[in-house]
Amino acid sequence: MIKSRFFCLIVGITLSTFSCSDPVDDCAGNSNCSSSTDLGTKGDMGVKDDGETHKDTGPIDDVRSMITSDMEDMIDMTPSECEPICSNGQVCDTDGFTCVDCLADDNCDGAQICDVVTHTCVNPEPASSTQCESCSSDAQCGTGHHCVPMGFGSLILVPRGNYCLKIPTAQSPCEAPFATPINGKSLGSQSAMQYCAINEQVTTCEAVLAELKETYCGDGGNNGEGNADITKCPQDAGALCEDVIGQKRCTYGCDENSDCEFGCTASGYCL
Repeated sequence: MIKSRFFCLIVGITLSTFSCSDPVDDCAGNSNCSSSTDLGTKGDMGVKDDGETHKDTGPIDDVRSMITSDMEDMIDMTPSECEPICSNGQVCDTDGFTCVDCLADDNCDGAQICDVVTHTCVNPEPASSTQCESCSSDAQCGTGHHCVPMGFGSLILVPRGNYCLKIPTAQSPCEAPFATPINGKSLGSQSAMQYCAINEQVTTCEAVLAELKETYCGDGGNNGEGNADITKCPQDAGALCEDVIGQKRCTYGCDENSDCEFGCTASGYCL
């Protein structure tokens, strides 16, 4: 990683004059190491007026301060300042301080696009992904949709992945269960815009799609009979297995009717 390389370079240059590990024991007979701080050694052992022996850590503290300062400068670096370190046409990802194949479509040749999840140039797939299906670029989403990062959580939204979301228009507004508008940047956009999304505080795209596909979750057959079997639903995505119109079906939690296609029950899950 670039960050590690910079750190080692800074430490290596800064500490290259240090040839001992202990400021007292190792300095005996070593011309490159001295108990005097004017040589830039690790520290100085001296006797203060109180008669006790103390270690002067001034020089090493200066080194730490310099390293910290240089690391902060690296964090503030722009891609153009970082890219000279990368080779073979790669670019610098300042978020992770690594050299990657691409950060945007402009870094790829020909008709290839940048998969911003893996930071590799790939051939575009047909724009067949629809609302709430996973994606790794805007090009994978159908007309009027973009690939947008989403999260899940009642208190703090934990990043979950990227999903195709519809751009609302006067002719095609947001509709349940995608009636929650969010403002966000798609993977291929530099500016935020409004999209039709789900209520990220109560559910995920995986759970919503399982409900829309009427996925049965009863343990007595393929038509929702028997007891609830949550393992047949994407449980890790917040899905539930509940009684929906007399059948055990995968569903999800809701706060209001607009969170669901056919309304929210008094028990707090979608019909």
